Amino acid sequence: MRNKWTKLFFGLLGFELLGSELIKQLAKGLRGLKIDLRRLLVAWVIKAATLLLLLFIAQGALLFGLGALALYLNTLLSSSYQGFLIVSGGCTVLLLLSWLLSRLR
Repeated sequence: MRNKWTKLFFGLLGFELLGSELIKQLAKGLRGLKIDLRRLLVAWVIKAATLLLLLFIAQGALLFGLGALALYLNTLLSSSYQGFLIVSGGCTVLLLLSWLLSRLR
């Protein structure tokens, strides 16, 4: 009988409503966190895609620039291969120097 009175008393005081409202607010906060996390993830993906696009454009420009330099050196040296040899040797030297600098750090 005491259990019945206790349950009735807590029901009248609104503790049951307080608990259910607390759970509803917690669920609403988790949904909001999910939406915020999704927005943050979408913003990060857009930034990464933009960065990759710029990187690919820069790589293409570098490739065409080096090809043009090689062709210019070919005509300057009156040879069909020396310009490409000089450009590829220079790129190899720069690659080795950057590798050595990264190993020193």
